[in-house]
Amino acid sequence: MAGTNTKKKPATRRSSTTSARTSAASRQMKQRSGVDLLRSVLSGRPGRILIIIGIFLVVIGLNFLLSFNSMDKFFIAIGIEFILLVLIGWIRFVIRGRSDDQA
Repeated sequence: MAGTNTKKKPATRRSSTTSARTSAASRQMKQRSGVDLLRSVLSGRPGRILIIIGIFLVVIGLNFLLSFNSMDKFFIAIGIEFILLVLIGWIRFVIRGRSDDQA
């Protein structure tokens, strides 16, 4: 057995768990910073305006889809939604007025 070397190298352990932990922690920090940035943008006045515009566009788009390009149905749906929006705003105004009087 001229060419066989039976010596084994000692087994070395990789620190895969620590590298996995650090990569997971760095991914989590990146996600947190993205979420924090999104929260800070959306919590301000420009963010609220963007949210309102987005909701408005989604509602208009859904009205187009549900009306099947019938303009009569589309405008009836828009009118009903506008009336509901005014009623909800009025009820909110009345409730806030009462809570201010009690305080």
